Amino acid sequence: MTGKIKYILPSMAQFLFLILFLHLSVNAGQHLLDDADTGFHIRGGEYMLETRSIPAHDPFSFSAKPLPWSTHEWLSAAGMGLLRQVFGLTGVVLFFALLISLVYSVLFKSVRASGRNILLDLAIILLVIGSSRLHWLARPHIISYLLLIAWYFLLDSYQYRRKNLLYLLPLVMLLWVNVHGSFVLGIVLLSIYLACNFARGYLTRADERGFYKEKARGLLPATVACLLVILVNPKGFHVFAFPFEMLSHRFAMDNINEWL
Repeated sequence: MTGKIKYILPSMAQFLFLILFLHLSVNAGQHLLDDADTGFHIRGGEYMLETRSIPAHDPFSFSAKPLPWSTHEWLSAAGMGLLRQVFGLTGVVLFFALLISLVYSVLFKSVRASGRNILLDLAIILLVIGSSRLHWLARPHIISYLLLIAWYFLLDSYQYRRKNLLYLLPLVMLLWVNVHGSFVLGIVLLSIYLACNFARGYLTRADERGFYKEKARGLLPATVACLLVILVNPKGFHVFAFPFEMLSHRFAMDNINEWL
Protein backbone atom coordinates (compact mmCIF):
# COMPACT_ATOMS: atom_id res chain seq x y z
CA MET A 1 0.00 0.00 0.00
CA THR A 2 2.83 2.36 0.89
CA GLY A 3 4.49 1.67 -2.44
CA LYS A 4 1.29 2.55 -4.34
CA ILE A 5 0.94 5.82 -2.41
CA LYS A 6 4.54 6.67 -3.28
CA TYR A 7 3.71 6.54 -6.99
CA ILE A 8 0.40 8.41 -6.64
CA LEU A 9 1.64 11.35 -4.58
CA PRO A 10 3.80 13.89 -6.45
CA SER A 11 7.42 14.31 -5.39
CA MET A 12 8.81 17.54 -3.94
CA ALA A 13 10.31 18.40 -7.34
CA GLN A 14 6.91 17.86 -8.99
CA PHE A 15 5.23 20.03 -6.35
CA LEU A 16 7.79 22.75 -7.07
CA PHE A 17 7.09 22.49 -10.80
CA LEU A 18 3.31 22.73 -10.31
CA ILE A 19 3.52 25.68 -7.92
CA LEU A 20 5.82 27.67 -10.21
CA PHE A 21 3.87 26.84 -13.37
CA LEU A 22 0.53 27.81 -11.84
CA HIS A 23 2.02 30.99 -10.41
CA LEU A 24 3.56 32.02 -13.73
CA SER A 25 0.70 31.00 -16.01
CA VAL A 26 -2.16 32.31 -13.85
CA ASN A 27 -0.81 35.09 -11.66
CA ALA A 28 2.49 36.45 -12.92
CA GLY A 29 2.49 35.42 -16.58
CA GLN A 30 2.04 38.97 -17.86
CA HIS A 31 5.38 39.94 -16.36
CA LEU A 32 7.14 37.49 -18.66
CA LEU A 33 6.41 40.05 -21.41
CA ASP A 34 7.86 43.03 -19.52
CA ASP A 35 11.03 43.13 -21.62
CA ALA A 36 10.95 44.81 -25.04
CA ASP A 37 13.38 42.25 -26.46
CA THR A 38 10.60 39.66 -26.39
CA GLY A 39 8.75 41.49 -29.15
CA PHE A 40 11.95 41.90 -31.14
CA HIS A 41 12.69 38.16 -30.93
CA ILE A 42 9.16 37.26 -31.94
CA ARG A 43 9.04 39.64 -34.89
CA GLY A 44 12.53 38.63 -35.97
CA GLY A 45 11.52 34.99 -35.84
CA GLU A 46 8.40 35.66 -37.89
CA TYR A 47 10.52 37.50 -40.45
CA MET A 48 12.81 34.48 -40.75
CA LEU A 49 9.84 32.16 -41.13
CA GLU A 50 8.30 34.41 -43.80
CA THR A 51 11.51 34.82 -45.81
CA ARG A 52 12.97 31.40 -44.95
CA SER A 53 16.30 33.10 -44.41
CA ILE A 54 18.51 34.38 -41.60
CA PRO A 55 19.21 38.07 -42.27
CA ALA A 56 22.68 39.51 -41.86
CA HIS A 57 21.32 43.01 -41.23
CA ASP A 58 18.46 44.42 -39.17
CA PRO A 59 15.41 44.35 -41.51
CA PHE A 60 13.46 46.75 -39.28
CA SER A 61 15.71 49.82 -39.57
CA PHE A 62 13.80 52.80 -40.97
CA SER A 63 15.49 56.16 -40.45
CA ALA A 64 19.00 54.68 -40.37
CA LYS A 65 20.82 52.37 -42.73
CA PRO A 66 20.41 48.67 -41.85
CA LEU A 67 22.69 47.71 -39.00
CA PRO A 68 24.47 44.37 -38.65
CA TRP A 69 22.17 41.91 -36.88
CA SER A 70 23.56 39.37 -34.47
CA THR A 71 22.06 35.98 -35.27
CA HIS A 72 23.33 34.06 -32.25
CA GLU A 73 19.73 33.50 -31.08
CA TRP A 74 18.18 32.78 -34.46
CA LEU A 75 16.76 29.37 -33.51
CA SER A 76 15.10 30.74 -30.37
CA ALA A 77 13.62 33.64 -32.31
CA ALA A 78 12.26 31.34 -35.01
CA GLY A 79 10.67 29.15 -32.35
CA MET A 80 9.13 32.16 -30.59
CA GLY A 81 7.81 33.48 -33.88
CA LEU A 82 6.21 30.12 -34.65
CA LEU A 83 4.65 29.97 -31.18
CA ARG A 84 3.15 33.43 -31.62
CA GLN A 85 1.74 32.57 -35.05
CA VAL A 86 0.13 29.32 -33.87
CA PHE A 87 -0.87 30.06 -30.27
CA GLY A 88 -0.60 33.84 -29.92
CA LEU A 89 1.22 35.61 -27.08
CA THR A 90 -0.52 33.29 -24.62
CA GLY A 91 1.35 30.38 -26.17
CA VAL A 92 4.66 32.23 -25.78
CA VAL A 93 3.92 32.97 -22.11
CA LEU A 94 2.87 29.40 -21.33
CA PHE A 95 5.92 27.96 -23.10
CA PHE A 96 8.35 30.05 -21.06
CA ALA A 97 6.34 29.47 -17.87
CA LEU A 98 6.75 25.75 -18.55
CA LEU A 99 10.48 26.15 -19.17
CA ILE A 100 11.08 28.22 -16.03
CA SER A 101 9.16 25.73 -13.89
CA LEU A 102 11.08 22.84 -15.43
CA VAL A 103 14.42 24.56 -14.79
CA TYR A 104 13.93 24.78 -11.03
CA SER A 105 12.31 21.37 -10.79
CA VAL A 106 15.25 19.71 -12.55
CA LEU A 107 17.72 21.78 -10.57
CA PHE A 108 16.10 20.68 -7.31
CA LYS A 109 16.31 17.02 -8.36
CA SER A 110 19.97 17.54 -9.19
CA VAL A 111 20.63 19.09 -5.77
CA ARG A 112 18.74 16.27 -4.04
CA ALA A 113 20.94 13.69 -5.75
CA SER A 114 23.75 14.66 -3.37
CA GLY A 115 21.80 13.11 -0.48
CA ARG A 116 21.93 16.13 1.81
CA ASN A 117 19.20 17.17 4.22
CA ILE A 118 16.02 18.01 2.31
CA LEU A 119 15.48 21.21 4.32
CA LEU A 120 18.92 22.43 3.29
CA ASP A 121 18.17 21.57 -0.34
CA LEU A 122 14.89 23.46 -0.16
CA ALA A 123 16.67 26.46 1.31
CA ILE A 124 19.17 26.37 -1.55
CA ILE A 125 16.54 26.17 -4.27
CA LEU A 126 14.43 28.93 -2.68
CA LEU A 127 17.51 31.14 -2.54
CA VAL A 128 18.17 30.43 -6.22
CA ILE A 129 14.56 31.20 -7.13
CA GLY A 130 14.54 34.44 -5.17
CA SER A 131 17.84 35.67 -6.61
CA SER A 132 16.98 34.85 -10.23
CA ARG A 133 13.39 36.12 -10.49
CA LEU A 134 14.70 39.25 -12.19
CA HIS A 135 15.40 37.11 -15.24
CA TRP A 136 11.97 35.46 -15.50
CA LEU A 137 11.19 36.79 -18.95
CA ALA A 138 10.03 35.28 -22.23
CA ARG A 139 13.48 35.42 -23.76
CA PRO A 140 15.99 32.88 -25.10
CA HIS A 141 18.21 32.92 -22.00
CA ILE A 142 15.61 30.78 -20.21
CA ILE A 143 16.39 27.95 -22.64
CA SER A 144 20.06 28.35 -21.73
CA TYR A 145 19.25 27.76 -18.04
CA LEU A 146 17.90 24.32 -18.87
CA LEU A 147 20.80 23.54 -21.20
CA LEU A 148 23.32 24.60 -18.54
CA ILE A 149 21.74 22.25 -15.98
CA ALA A 150 21.79 19.40 -18.51
CA TRP A 151 25.42 20.20 -19.35
CA TYR A 152 26.44 20.11 -15.70
CA PHE A 153 24.53 16.85 -15.15
CA LEU A 154 26.43 15.16 -18.01
CA LEU A 155 29.80 16.31 -16.66
CA ASP A 156 28.94 15.46 -13.07
CA SER A 157 27.70 11.99 -14.04
CA TYR A 158 30.92 11.32 -15.92
CA GLN A 159 33.14 12.57 -13.10
CA TYR A 160 31.43 11.11 -10.03
CA ARG A 161 28.81 8.54 -11.08
CA ARG A 162 30.78 6.58 -13.67
CA LYS A 163 28.20 7.29 -16.39
CA ASN A 164 29.92 8.22 -19.63
CA LEU A 165 27.37 10.31 -21.51
CA LEU A 166 29.93 12.71 -22.94
CA TYR A 167 28.82 11.86 -26.49
CA LEU A 168 25.73 13.96 -25.77
CA LEU A 169 27.76 17.14 -25.11
CA PRO A 170 28.31 18.03 -28.80
CA LEU A 171 24.57 17.55 -29.46
CA VAL A 172 23.68 19.87 -26.58
CA MET A 173 26.27 22.39 -27.77
CA LEU A 174 24.91 22.28 -31.34
CA LEU A 175 21.54 23.37 -29.97
CA TRP A 176 22.99 25.82 -27.45
CA VAL A 177 25.17 27.80 -29.86
CA ASN A 178 22.14 28.47 -32.07
CA VAL A 179 19.83 29.30 -29.16
CA HIS A 180 21.76 31.81 -27.04
CA GLY A 181 25.18 33.43 -26.69
CA SER A 182 25.72 31.95 -23.23
CA PHE A 183 26.97 28.75 -24.88
CA VAL A 184 30.39 29.99 -23.80
CA LEU A 185 29.49 28.97 -20.22
CA GLY A 186 29.41 25.36 -21.37
CA ILE A 187 32.95 25.63 -22.70
CA VAL A 188 34.11 27.31 -19.48
CA LEU A 189 32.59 24.55 -17.33
CA LEU A 190 33.98 21.82 -19.57
CA SER A 191 37.43 23.45 -19.42
CA ILE A 192 37.30 23.53 -15.61
CA TYR A 193 36.63 19.79 -15.44
CA LEU A 194 39.36 19.09 -18.01
CA ALA A 195 41.98 21.32 -16.34
CA CYS A 196 41.27 19.99 -12.85
CA ASN A 197 41.52 16.38 -13.97
CA PHE A 198 44.80 17.07 -15.75
CA ALA A 199 46.18 18.87 -12.69
CA ARG A 200 45.10 16.16 -10.25
CA GLY A 201 46.47 13.54 -12.63
CA TYR A 202 49.97 14.85 -11.82
CA LEU A 203 49.64 16.50 -8.42
CA THR A 204 47.52 14.08 -6.38
CA ARG A 205 48.63 10.86 -4.68
CA ALA A 206 50.28 8.31 -6.93
CA ASP A 207 47.54 5.70 -6.44
CA GLU A 208 44.85 8.18 -7.57
CA ARG A 209 46.60 9.68 -10.58
CA GLY A 210 45.42 7.02 -12.99
CA PHE A 211 41.77 7.78 -12.27
CA TYR A 212 42.12 11.50 -13.03
CA LYS A 213 44.29 10.95 -16.10
CA GLU A 214 41.66 8.59 -17.47
CA LYS A 215 38.96 11.21 -16.87
CA ALA A 216 41.07 13.85 -18.60
CA ARG A 217 41.64 11.59 -21.60
CA GLY A 218 37.88 11.17 -21.93
CA LEU A 219 37.15 14.89 -21.63
CA LEU A 220 39.77 16.00 -24.17
CA PRO A 221 38.07 14.62 -27.33
CA ALA A 222 34.69 15.80 -26.02
CA THR A 223 36.12 19.32 -25.67
CA VAL A 224 37.53 19.27 -29.20
CA ALA A 225 34.24 17.97 -30.58
CA CYS A 226 32.28 20.74 -28.82
CA LEU A 227 34.63 23.43 -30.12
CA LEU A 228 34.15 22.13 -33.67
CA VAL A 229 30.38 21.90 -33.29
CA ILE A 230 30.25 25.56 -32.21
CA LEU A 231 31.23 26.48 -35.78
CA VAL A 232 27.91 25.10 -37.03
CA ASN A 233 25.98 28.37 -36.81
CA PRO A 234 25.16 31.25 -39.18
CA LYS A 235 28.15 33.34 -38.02
CA GLY A 236 30.74 30.57 -38.05
CA PHE A 237 33.79 31.22 -35.87
CA HIS A 238 32.73 34.86 -35.39
CA VAL A 239 30.16 33.63 -32.84
CA PHE A 240 33.03 33.25 -30.36
CA ALA A 241 33.45 37.02 -30.28
CA PHE A 242 29.85 37.89 -29.39
CA PRO A 243 29.92 37.22 -25.60
CA PHE A 244 33.10 39.28 -25.26
CA GLU A 245 31.73 42.10 -27.41
CA MET A 246 28.64 42.22 -25.20
CA LEU A 247 30.63 42.25 -21.95
CA SER A 248 32.84 45.05 -23.29
CA HIS A 249 29.84 47.17 -24.36
CA ARG A 250 30.03 50.00 -21.84
CA PHE A 251 26.52 51.38 -22.44
CA ALA A 252 24.90 47.94 -21.98
CA MET A 253 26.89 47.25 -18.83
CA ASP A 254 25.98 50.62 -17.30
CA ASN A 255 22.30 50.89 -18.25
CA ILE A 256 20.67 47.45 -18.56
CA ASN A 257 19.27 46.23 -15.23
CA GLU A 258 20.24 42.58 -15.56
CA TRP A 259 23.87 43.53 -16.23
CA LEU A 260 23.92 46.00 -13.36
